[in-house]
Amino acid sequence: MKKTITLLAAVSIVGGTSATAVSCSFKGDKNKSGTTDPKTTDKEINQVLLKMEVQNYLNEKGTFDSKESAIKDIQSKSDWKTEGIDSLTGSIYGTDSVSSIHIKGKLKKGYIWPRTSAGEFDVTIKINNEKNVEKVATELSTIYFEDENEAKENIKNKFKLISGVDQVSVIQAPMTRSRLKYEVNLTYKNNVEGPEKQEVLINLKNNLSTDIYAANQSISKDNKKYESKPAAAKFIKSTFEIIEGVQSTSLVWDQWAPYNYTISIKYDDKSKGPENAEGVIQLKSNLADAIKTAQNIFESKEYKSSSSARTTIESSLKIEGITITDFSLVDDESLLKYNVKLSYSNDYFGPTSISGKLSKYQSAKFDKIEDQTIDMRKTNTILVDLKGNNLANKKISVSSSDNTLVSATYANEKITLRVSDNKNIKAVIKVWDEEEKEDGIEFTAWVLAKPEIVTKLEPEYGWYLNHEATFEVATKDYDENMGDTLKITSQLEGVENSFPASTYVETKLIQNSEDKQKFIFSYRFIEPLPKDGKVRIFLILNGKTASEFTLVLKQETNISENINQALDNIRNTMSWKENEEDKLEEKVKSDLIGISGVSNVDFAWTNKKDLFYKVTIKYDLGSTGEEVFSNNGTWYMPSKFEENQSIKFDMRKPKSNIYRIYGQNLSDKNFNVETDNSDIEAKIDGQIGIEGDRQFVTIKVSSSAMDDVTSKITLYQEDDKNQKAEIITNIFALPYQTNPDADWPSTSKENYIVPYNGSNSLIIHVSNYHPELGDKVGARSGNSEYLEVSAKLKEGSKNEIIYTFIGKKKNNTGWNPLYRNQPAYFDINDEEVHKMGSTQVK
Repeated sequence: MKKTITLLAAVSIVGGTSATAVSCSFKGDKNKSGTTDPKTTDKEINQVLLKMEVQNYLNEKGTFDSKESAIKDIQSKSDWKTEGIDSLTGSIYGTDSVSSIHIKGKLKKGYIWPRTSAGEFDVTIKINNEKNVEKVATELSTIYFEDENEAKENIKNKFKLISGVDQVSVIQAPMTRSRLKYEVNLTYKNNVEGPEKQEVLINLKNNLSTDIYAANQSISKDNKKYESKPAAAKFIKSTFEIIEGVQSTSLVWDQWAPYNYTISIKYDDKSKGPENAEGVIQLKSNLADAIKTAQNIFESKEYKSSSSARTTIESSLKIEGITITDFSLVDDESLLKYNVKLSYSNDYFGPTSISGKLSKYQSAKFDKIEDQTIDMRKTNTILVDLKGNNLANKKISVSSSDNTLVSATYANEKITLRVSDNKNIKAVIKVWDEEEKEDGIEFTAWVLAKPEIVTKLEPEYGWYLNHEATFEVATKDYDENMGDTLKITSQLEGVENSFPASTYVETKLIQNSEDKQKFIFSYRFIEPLPKDGKVRIFLILNGKTASEFTLVLKQETNISENINQALDNIRNTMSWKENEEDKLEEKVKSDLIGISGVSNVDFAWTNKKDLFYKVTIKYDLGSTGEEVFSNNGTWYMPSKFEENQSIKFDMRKPKSNIYRIYGQNLSDKNFNVETDNSDIEAKIDGQIGIEGDRQFVTIKVSSSAMDDVTSKITLYQEDDKNQKAEIITNIFALPYQTNPDADWPSTSKENYIVPYNGSNSLIIHVSNYHPELGDKVGARSGNSEYLEVSAKLKEGSKNEIIYTFIGKKKNNTGWNPLYRNQPAYFDINDEEVHKMGSTQVK
């Protein structure tokens, strides 16, 4: 028969430690003690009695601060009354109750647990949380919170962590700005007791935002400036770090804006505030270089006394931003020792003091300067050496008696004389030391003007082929004894690959023997210039071009045509009576000499009987033409008009009123006109005209005639009325209604009735109606939907017009006149001449 062996393991956890106690017992069919020794008989323990003893013990002890304190108490007790107990261990694990602990017993040798028991059980304890509550309140009073909400939440959470606490409520009771009081209401679970109310004092972190802001403002307050960025960084960090509650800071400069900073701030546990602050600094101006420059300047000078040195130094150090706080000067035999302590305004910094030595003044002594000559042919500026003793570091001045023309300046032992105008000048130059004005020297500067051309030359000159032209070129200050020369050169322009300019033009420049400042320039074109060619002339004065101009070849104008035209005009427009031959000669000479370009006229008869002559012409320079011209005069003959001349004047075209009356021998005569009708006006218009071999007089006609009329215009020669032309003139007057009142029925009292689908006709008389001249008549209806009208010339008649009405639609007799009647219109040549007021179709 097989035996069954069961292995039981009991695990005991001691509260407050991580150690695990394990006890094992083996149970068989006959040996309940779990021993393998068959000779030993184990005594069984009553677990119920043990549990009662433990529970009674805990009840007698009263309350505990916690499960751990109860476990500690049980584990420290060794004199248990229950037989066979070696020791007890407790654990907070293995139970969900807040007021119970788990007990596990350890037996002495020879004792066993009942088969149904493992020696483990739970007991209840009473917990008093008064100390726990007080402890939590004390801990909370040492913590600094960001704000009230954080504090309240932490209080609630902390108290909830106390074992046996059921519910927690927190009520705020403020006391000060950084310290708050809360009242905590507590309820507990079964077998747990403790204070129902607990007062808690907590601390809020000190908010340093205002202090941080004020500190940051102070960095640039009152336009504060710094000597350097490191100095500014040191000041900024110290400004923030002296604030109580600021633990540390770090500062960085902006990469792109080098004077902008950001400072990061860390706080201790009791404080809070912004993590960063930003700002901008300004740097002071470093005056060290400016002070050094001023020092070099005033140390380079010499001084007659300590007072002048003091004045100079103080003046030199009047630099913006400097305040002289202390000045000392020691007068030695040959040196002046000085020391200046400096302070600065807010925007500047520099050395706190400067010191050094100054030289005592020694009078300048000048060597004599000989008179100087400035030849403007060579230069307008010369340098004159100033020599002597003690010249260094002296304030030496120079002046000119004619400073507007000759300026004098001094620098580095050199006197510069500069002439501003090309004139012969004498100037006295004075030189002196500003400290010893009475010991100066002087010398004379003579200015010799360079020659120049004073004639204002034109940009272009021109003359004619084979004719010489001259003009004067005047100079100023020209002196051959000084080596002055004036020459001319020429150059052909506007033509490529041509001959030299001398091939086409001869040029000369001759000096006036009496006035050496004047020259005569002459030129003659000996060959025609190529097309677009010009000759450029350069006047070379002392080897340099002083002036230049262009020569062009002028072309002579042929005026033969003008002369022939004048002679033909005399022949065609003038006639001469017997014994008026001399008048013809004078007329020819007078007209020809009046032609531009004619200088002389010689007249000679070739056939005086028939008035044939010739003239010999001489021309002005620039004009040319034939030398001899032949022509003839015209003997006087009475005017004679062509017969049976007539004209037609259509008043419809008032601007077409100019007519030619043809005849012979009309030239050089005066004419007039007369009419036999006061409604017709005629007058001479213009001079005698020529058309081929015919002559004509132009007359202009106008008329105010009402009806067509035929009249006679008489054109006659004023000094011989027998020489006349009688011109039949036909006037075509404007058309008009002959008698509208008789032709048109009146509609002032009643409408003109037109039968529906029928027609009426009227005969309208029109005077001066000429369709052949473009006359036309027309008819219009006010509303062609109701009434249609037309007008036309009656067949076989010249002045009767048939005006026809056709009724198309009956008129209503309602209130609207548009539907009661319509007007009818009669037009002549598109102009309204009559309106019938109203018609009605019935």
